[in-house]
Amino acid sequence: MGSFNAYEDEKQAEAYARLEYPGTYYLAYRYIPKILTEFVKGNKALDFGCGTGRSTRFLKKLNIETIG
Repeated sequence: MGSFNAYEDEKQAEAYARLEYPGTYYLAYRYIPKILTEFVKGNKALDFGCGTGRSTRFLKKLNIETIG
């Protein structure tokens, strides 16, 4: 069995983009605002990861100028 890039398959990429786990996102993001307030200066961020841009949208909601 070989590997493949799921983003090259339109149906799989679309399904991944809509993937949600209701009620669990706070687990990943609950400490981010406090960390940013205490340790980060400025309001710009570069989100370099793979995925659907969930982190970028989260940071933008915190009024951080984000590119991702």
